[in-house]
Amino acid sequence: MDLSQFGGISVIPLGIASIASLSITLERGYFWYKTKKGQNSLKRKLLGQCFVDEKNWFQLRADERGHIMTRFFQKATIPKPNNLEQLRDSCELNLEILEPELSRYENALGTIISIAPLIGLLGTVLGLIRSMSGLTLQAISESNANVMAGISEALISTAAGLTVAITTLIANNLFKSFRRSQLHALQALSLEIESKFKAEHIKDR
Repeated sequence: MDLSQFGGISVIPLGIASIASLSITLERGYFWYKTKKGQNSLKRKLLGQCFVDEKNWFQLRADERGHIMTRFFQKATIPKPNNLEQLRDSCELNLEILEPELSRYENALGTIISIAPLIGLLGTVLGLIRSMSGLTLQAISESNANVMAGISEALISTAAGLTVAITTLIANNLFKSFRRSQLHALQALSLEIESKFKAEHIKDR
């Protein structure tokens, strides 16, 4: 099969990179859809059950119990911390534990963004080499056809590499913004948990 009309040999690694990018984008898109959906109502529900018995956690739906905010909340408040300093340490530790889940595949997407244009550039160089090798003094019409095929291969390869890199960059930046906003939401939740904890201590006095 002649790959020159599709961008040359570089189209194979670019195809693999595009499939990997699409797969990760779909997985992360679904993850963030589930994470963002109904998060505010879940937050209100969690704060309403702050520092209660573990039995009351069964009041949450199955999808809510698996939510990243629920897991953060549960690990920070069950068992109930002895003091405010212990609560703060617990919240900070759980933020560090959950952050890798929020930033999953960011390095993989970053790698695709970096290598896709380089693979496209390699295809460009190979296409131009083919064009130059096709230049001969004999059989001018055939020579022109080889030159045009090489140039076409170079342009297609460049366009494919840039397309993969740009679309992956947009997705990666979007997921990074989601990660930052989610970390901010968890940090805000930890402050509200602290306020609840202080209020509980005032009641106990």
